Amino acid sequence: MHIASVILPLPLPGTFSYEIPEEISGSVVNGVRVLVNFGRKKIYTGIVVGTSEQSGTETEYNIKPIYALLDSKPFISEPQLKLWNWMASYYCCQIGDIMAAAIPSIHIPSSESKFTTSGTPTADEILVKNELSVYNALALSHVSTLNEIIDCTGIKNPLPALQRLIARGLVTDEQIIAKQYRPTERNYVFFSLSEAEKNQAALDKALSKNGKQKLIVEKLVEMCQQKNTDCIEIEEREILEICSASKSSLQSMQKNGLLALYRKVRNNDCDSDFQSDKVVLSNAQQKAFTEINSAFTDGKPVLLHGVTSSGKTEIYIKLIQETLSKGKKVLYLLPEIAVTTQIISRLETYFGNSVKVYHSKHTASARATVYNAVLESKYEIIIGVRSAIFLHTKILGL
Repeated sequence: MHIASVILPLPLPGTFSYEIPEEISGSVVNGVRVLVNFGRKKIYTGIVVGTSEQSGTETEYNIKPIYALLDSKPFISEPQLKLWNWMASYYCCQIGDIMAAAIPSIHIPSSESKFTTSGTPTADEILVKNELSVYNALALSHVSTLNEIIDCTGIKNPLPALQRLIARGLVTDEQIIAKQYRPTERNYVFFSLSEAEKNQAALDKALSKNGKQKLIVEKLVEMCQQKNTDCIEIEEREILEICSASKSSLQSMQKNGLLALYRKVRNNDCDSDFQSDKVVLSNAQQKAFTEINSAFTDGKPVLLHGVTSSGKTEIYIKLIQETLSKGKKVLYLLPEIAVTTQIISRLETYFGNSVKVYHSKHTASARATVYNAVLESKYEIIIGVRSAIFLHTKILGL
């Protein structure tokens, strides 16, 4: 029997053992996410941190099997697990606490109880006040989750009433897995100048009228010329905003063979056209820059001291540019979310969309998107607060 040791996002000590089903035994490795049953019915997402093989007589316990495998490759790296273990030891907490803080919640879904009526009280059955309120909410108001029942009935803790109704066979509960992460899809427009010219009649028709179609064609042609390319892909909403047009204009143009409309996962690839060479350091900044590099060469940490607006950011930009030129990544940590806006604006001026932000004020889906993109090395620079330290930033240079 193959056994997996699994971390669960719970404030409980140690790891938990689960049987690896034969059909996935070759795919369960350290760092992958799995869905497992914990307790009577609850399902959690866990991280595998070890595997072993046991004979059926080696354990007196009934080990539950893994419910499902979520990843085809490790979602968490060995260095990340090492960091989690160190933090759990240093801060005197459980590794499950660290897991819950380190991974966006949408990446570690758990189940939620869904309650439904399964019978009707007989004439002899008497429902007390809370039981009647809960039963009526389920039967008449079409609520199903615990929070919905609380909102509908006003009962702060309906669980005792639910448990009594379940015991009497009037209500059943099942576990529903919470919504899992799905990559963000956007509507895109693809325009090819050479393909459009093959459909000359439709192109001439669009250009002959002083309408939105003419404006769209001219703008797309202009973009192609600016990029010195035959074709261009652009988000639908972007071209519509630029031309103050409606989607019906694009649909008509697609019908006439002038462009293509489709949905796809948002492109997170970064632009490597850096402009940090435009930063010119003063003599004092250049001296600090040289001393910092010298300290880094000797493996020493550096504290750069300076009052507000003293020119520290220009030095950071030069250091970032030097790090990126070596093919390495940058993690830029800030003390609080409030100061991120100005720094983001400054860095985007020089590094374009190579910069991405990660902090708790973003939605769970937005954080999950950045988390995945960093995992796939799609960004060069990450700006964040404390939680960004948990990102798996490969080849970190600064």
